[in-house]
Amino acid sequence: MLKIINFKYLISILFFSFLSIVIQLSCSHASDNFGRAISEISKSIVKQLHQLKKLENRNLAIFGFRNENSQNKCSSLSTSISEKLSLSIHEYQSFVPFEILARHNLQSIEDEILISKGSMSDSIMNYLKASDILITGTWLEAKKGFSIKIKVFEISKKGTIELISKHAFVDKKELYDFFPNCFKKQRNKSLPFKTKNKQVSIIRKDSKGITIKVKGDPPPDCNITCKMQKSIKRNKRLAVNYLLKKLKIEELDNEKLKLDKIEYNSNYSAISVYTYIY
Repeated sequence: MLKIINFKYLISILFFSFLSIVIQLSCSHASDNFGRAISEISKSIVKQLHQLKKLENRNLAIFGFRNENSQNKCSSLSTSISEKLSLSIHEYQSFVPFEILARHNLQSIEDEILISKGSMSDSIMNYLKASDILITGTWLEAKKGFSIKIKVFEISKKGTIELISKHAFVDKKELYDFFPNCFKKQRNKSLPFKTKNKQVSIIRKDSKGITIKVKGDPPPDCNITCKMQKSIKRNKRLAVNYLLKKLKIEELDNEKLKLDKIEYNSNYSAISVYTYIY
């Protein structure tokens, strides 16, 4: 029994030592992509909570990200940050026992619980498990990137104590692609669509929707996978900006924009066909 305990303890020590080295190496980058930044912050949070002895057998809740200036939650971006944090932190449960409580989509949780209980009148608070640790934060667009601030609080009967504060500065280009509604003003200014060389043309338009063809520019010099991904993102930016101006709307529902077809030229520029359903 003693050998088993010592073995588990040794594994834990080695794991968090390795984690510390990874975090130190990753912090040398001033700007990073969105997913990698969230992963690095998660590693750091797990390590510090473990060192503070605030992780083992605790209940963690991840919830409530919003724009630091406007207080606008922008649900798609807020949910994405929460989900990426949750997925990344989940990876360490095999080393230290703790729970991550469901907080991302309270409306769905509430509906399912109340339907299962056969009642639509009870309070959701009667069914949600209380948390010991709350992870929340803010995001803010800057001129040269995108800032994410994440704070970790301990929740107890004595009050709320801030345990950890983290900050990441990431490249915001990919966020423009996936969360256009969160940056509609800046997006329209910084990503104009081209009309003189007819990069975007209408294939079909009726009362149900519009189908367009986008002829993108060649991507930057990188490997083949990178070129293909860059072409897809560039074409999508052109499609979104064209539709915003063509339909005279301020926001575009990203889920209604479907990629029907894509063909790559020899230089890996792409021709994409998109359909947007009204």
